[in-house]
Amino acid sequence: MKASGGFVGEADENNEVVDQREGGGALDPQRTHAGMAPRPRGLVFEGRPAHAELAPSAWVERWGALIPEGEVLDLACGTGRHTRLLARRAHPVLALDRDAAALATLEGLPGVRTLCADLEDGSPWPLAGTRFAGVVIANYLYRPLFARLIESVGD
Repeated sequence: MKASGGFVGEADENNEVVDQREGGGALDPQRTHAGMAPRPRGLVFEGRPAHAELAPSAWVERWGALIPEGEVLDLACGTGRHTRLLARRAHPVLALDRDAAALATLEGLPGVRTLCADLEDGSPWPLAGTRFAGVVIANYLYRPLFARLIESVGD
């Protein structure tokens, strides 16, 4: 049994994480808190295309246009579908992920820096004192980071 981010669950016989809250059922480990199920590492995720091959989310496409001029943090960026979008929009981007192989796909992109860090292993926040014009996070939730992220945005 694991408790994390408001969920209490355990892996069933098919190794799916099951939500033990009232009315809960099988949870998609790709969309749950990383503490609930191991996130896959590397570029192929259970036969699905890597994020770089996916189109940016419609939400980020729409609302990302409101990010003011300046550097943007793409947190848990994977292979960078949103990093690439933001760079095309002339934002300098810091792409942060724990998967070095995924970050390697972003090397050489103009205006993109990468940082490989596991934000859930208890290490100090690697961006202390750094400010961003915006932060983009898609398909990742780790509530202990909220205060740090809020501190990192704006003037």
